[in-house]
Amino acid sequence: MNTLARYSLALVRIPVLCVLFTLMSMGTLVITRVASRRWGHRLFDGGIKIFHWIMGVQIRVIGTPPTEPVVLLCNHPSYFDIFFTRLPRPTTLFVASEFKNTPLMGWLGTSLNAIWVDRQSPMSKKSAKSSCLNRLKSGISVILFPEGKTTASHTLEEVHPGMFYTAEKNDLSVAFLSIQYAQREILYFHDLKAGFIRHLSKHLWKLLLLPRIPVTLRYSSVQHITDAQEGMKDFYRFQRWHNRHAV
Repeated sequence: MNTLARYSLALVRIPVLCVLFTLMSMGTLVITRVASRRWGHRLFDGGIKIFHWIMGVQIRVIGTPPTEPVVLLCNHPSYFDIFFTRLPRPTTLFVASEFKNTPLMGWLGTSLNAIWVDRQSPMSKKSAKSSCLNRLKSGISVILFPEGKTTASHTLEEVHPGMFYTAEKNDLSVAFLSIQYAQREILYFHDLKAGFIRHLSKHLWKLLLLPRIPVTLRYSSVQHITDAQEGMKDFYRFQRWHNRHAV
């Protein structure tokens, strides 16, 4: 695809995606409250399918996505990882509180009943763990990125041990998910300080220019962590194996 065609494609995608995500966030929130979390999830999942079609997302799945409520521990190469996954059951996620009042991420996070975390506040982290347990008890899976930030890389950085110990203590069902992108343009990190929105907008524009976005998702089997340190080692091994040939 030549440059003119790519720019035309990006300009067409912008208003379509704005309408789509507005309808997804509002619709998911309303349907969840009026009907049920399961119907809200179906609406959100349908919106993600449309997003994948618009953006030319081509997903290859290795393993079986969990069908029971689990803590899904995932690598975090991009801020947009959640939009490139497919989940078969109602799911929410941990999200940095900085995103709560931002367009798109804030709207969708609210519609998914996200667990907002102030990463500088020990009380917020403690409350988030309690919220996670409540979500699981109500039948909702929870996505957590143990690195605690995006990395703009498929190379795993040091993970935080908190959820591994929580999973061990509470005998939680856990599965690992590894996301791998075929293009470096998807990878992204920003420290959320000055210039974030401008920088993020430039990154979004690069994504809109891509005609196709191949993504590989690898799921582990569901497990129960009986030793937090061994669980962390298993997570490292799982991520490193899946991304051993990544860009």
